[in-house]
Amino acid sequence: MKRLVLFSVFVSLLLSLHAQTDYNDFVGTWVYAKNDTVFKVKLQKGIIKYGIGDPGECIFGGYSLTVKGGLVEDYIKDIPAVYARTPEHPKLSDAGIYIRAYNSRYYPNLLGFLFFDMKKKHLFGEGLPCNVMTLLSSDKLHWKLNEKEGLWFRLEGGLGEDASEEEERR
Repeated sequence: MKRLVLFSVFVSLLLSLHAQTDYNDFVGTWVYAKNDTVFKVKLQKGIIKYGIGDPGECIFGGYSLTVKGGLVEDYIKDIPAVYARTPEHPKLSDAGIYIRAYNSRYYPNLLGFLFFDMKKKHLFGEGLPCNVMTLLSSDKLHWKLNEKEGLWFRLEGGLGEDASEEEERR
């Protein structure tokens, strides 16, 4: 019986390790085209350093938008492999990073991300959270950008440690 339990735990561990999607699966250039509109997202692996409690490895990226053959927005720039906050680059977008994605061990095919809309410059260019990229297959990425939820979270929903139950429910 002990062997069966140990074998089951071992197999579960191997399967969970194998099932986890690596950042490498998200790296590359992703293109969405419909009629005369082309939206490109370029993603690369990077390291972020803010100081104590650094998030560590994540995904950095940029985007571009072309409409009717004309380039409307071009924020695909050379991105450093390591971003360390400095007085010269206090914001990610100051360093040419317009997308910062991070994963969850609970959802291996999903990345949450901050999106820095350089046209609207939401919240003084600090980036909008509450966005998700889901890897559907090796060549398909589902992109969900939720502007309203991101603004709500930054302006209203960022609950502190002392938030009441009623605030959390809301």
